[in-house]
Amino acid sequence: MKDQTKTDKLKLIDAQTFERLLEQDEKTNKKRIKNPKFVKTRCEFNLLHYLKPPKLSRAERKLKFRKVTTRKYNIPFKQRGKVPEGGPKKSISRLKKYILLQRKLRKELLEQQDKKNENLDELIEGVENLNLLPAKPLPNTSTLHSRSFRSYCDNCTTPQLGKLTDNLLRQLNKFQRQKFAQNEIKARAHRRFVVGFREAQNYIRINKVKLLVIAPDCEQIPGEGGLDDMINSLKMQCQSQQVPYVFSLKRRELAYTLYKKVPVSCVAILDYDGAREIFTELLNALKEARQLYVEKETTIDEEK
Repeated sequence: MKDQTKTDKLKLIDAQTFERLLEQDEKTNKKRIKNPKFVKTRCEFNLLHYLKPPKLSRAERKLKFRKVTTRKYNIPFKQRGKVPEGGPKKSISRLKKYILLQRKLRKELLEQQDKKNENLDELIEGVENLNLLPAKPLPNTSTLHSRSFRSYCDNCTTPQLGKLTDNLLRQLNKFQRQKFAQNEIKARAHRRFVVGFREAQNYIRINKVKLLVIAPDCEQIPGEGGLDDMINSLKMQCQSQQVPYVFSLKRRELAYTLYKKVPVSCVAILDYDGAREIFTELLNALKEARQLYVEKETTIDEEK
């Protein structure tokens, strides 16, 4: 046994027991066989094992027994498996192909303009430093539309209108997810809403859309078959069928309300049962937003 006279743990043992332990240790050392075949493992013990551990504080206990919990949904999510390399690719729609082509052309034009404007910037700085003519005041160029509020919008994006559309879409999304969890085949046959311009156009043709929600910050894609042409045709079809359409939430906000990872540009509501009060409030708020849009447009025209 090791010499433990200098340690404080021996205060717990009497002097007689300590001497007895030393005698036993000496006897075992004398009788020990030096042959490695008959060597036995020594049993050592530590008095710290018999002492009670110190009490932990409340904060330390929380950290020790804390469990990382994940958010559990009532509705199970479908997990996608591994996609092999060179597997089947997702088919791209005609509208998406046109949008990608327009983006490529726009990028090439911007690169060409940047090369041309490198020398022009130096010339403009030199002319401004000369101060040959007094600076003229800039004309009043206040406009109602911008990049986040495009020219196809007919109503102002008021906070009340955005809140009501958010509540309506969240409620309908909740109902639709519950139905999909119960029976997926029946839920697909009786959807509450659909997402995307192509789906919205298909359901408008068969007169099943009750409300159309379009993002006010869609990408500018002019020309036949472009995004601007698609939005204008949807507006015309809604006006002919007397279907209300609203411009309230942006693409990122629509994606956030519907738990989508990709920005959403259009949502067509097919059934609003269970949220009729929110739907009627939204229509009243839409009328006020359109009146406000007309007033702002007239004031800007008068200023010009």
